[in-house]
Amino acid sequence: MNILVAEDDAINIVFYIRFLTKLGHKVTVAHNGEEAFHFSELINYDVILMDINMPIMDGIESSKMIKKQKMQKLQYLQSQLQILN
Repeated sequence: MNILVAEDDAINIVFYIRFLTKLGHKVTVAHNGEEAFHFSELINYDVILMDINMPIMDGIESSKMIKKQKMQKLQYLQSQLQILN
């Protein structure tokens, strides 16, 4: 699986990377919610593990923005499918 970990604590980052890569997953690390949002725009992750308390943008706000962005993409694709039908 392709996993995005949004975490600002260095010890937790090391844990996530070691644990998840040992299980065979590809891990990308974002150090704050803003980075997580930007990474999610570029890559479709299977799972996003989000810390709640991070600098710049917290995990809750980032999650809301990611969800909104994904919904907008889905609505666009649905409108394109309707045009094709």
